[in-house]
Amino acid sequence: MSRTPQDDIRRAYEKEITKKLRAKGLNATASHVVFPDLKPLTNKTVERITNTISMFREAGFQILLLTSLKDVEEQEILRRREGYGSMLDYYGNEYVTLKGYYDDLNAPPKLPPLGTELEPTTKRTVTFVLEAVFENLLQS
Repeated sequence: MSRTPQDDIRRAYEKEITKKLRAKGLNATASHVVFPDLKPLTNKTVERITNTISMFREAGFQILLLTSLKDVEEQEILRRREGYGSMLDYYGNEYVTLKGYYDDLNAPPKLPPLGTELEPTTKRTVTFVLEAVFENLLQS
């Protein structure tokens, strides 16, 4: 169960978390599937919290995983495109004859280097930091 007021974010979090839990061999169900109208508790009282936990217990849940967003980390990574920027990078010399890498006295004139500028690329990564709290519904 994700604690967020936005339903689309709740579904996205729960879907991704249950997918990863299932990949680990656990039987996980997202709360938005069973309780699509569940809203975050605003006026938290012991009675309201107990009623919500009982609702999950009655639906057959044994463990409740409550997640909430704590931080968002954004990072931009600057990379140089892979490849060779000139003939010097590729062949190790600035000029290459038409006959190939080795100089030949009878070869046609040497060609100037192909100096192509490589554009750097940036990649932006976003990491969501979640807080997770487990509640064992069989013991409470």
